[in-house]
Amino acid sequence: MAAWSDLGALCRRGYGPDPQHLLPAAAFALAELHAAGVAHGDLNSRDILVDDHGTVGFIDFESGVVLGDPAPVNLMTYVAWALAAPERFHRVPDGCRPRATPAGDQYTLAALFHRLLTGSLPRDNPPGVGPRNPPPSVPARNLTGEAAERWPLLPAVLATALSRDPAHRHPTSWNFAHGIAHAMVNAGTEYPPTP
Repeated sequence: MAAWSDLGALCRRGYGPDPQHLLPAAAFALAELHAAGVAHGDLNSRDILVDDHGTVGFIDFESGVVLGDPAPVNLMTYVAWALAAPERFHRVPDGCRPRATPAGDQYTLAALFHRLLTGSLPRDNPPGVGPRNPPPSVPARNLTGEAAERWPLLPAVLATALSRDPAHRHPTSWNFAHGIAHAMVNAGTEYPPTP
């Protein structure tokens, strides 16, 4: 049996997986989750598990939704607000927060990737960013530095996923995952085809 650790714990101990394997594996795991009809709604480094072989899985679906199902009444959502997609901060007519979506998950995973690669969030958030204190309406910073030099196509893939407007993000999670994989090309690695 493989041992699983959450990504946050691995990074804190200095054993974070190689990004060239981790980012495509996590992006494809997200695409598979969405293909199964589920949006996570609260991805963060504690919710991403990695086993000894580099397989990625997700836990903690308390903010998740089954896509296409009616919204539950009085759904309490927990969100890592510093990584949340901008649309999650707005209220919908019933006074609740918008439901989790694949486009929102894509944004959140891209923000987490940016933070893992650079040590900072793609946008400067005010102290205490949260449901009553949304981030400023500014574009995300482009990925720069060592990661951008090592993978020159990656900044554009992340910039698309980090668009403030969900309609301007990658059309599907499969497109996002294939973009990540292509940007971080690793000869000999097989990635799942788009269904």
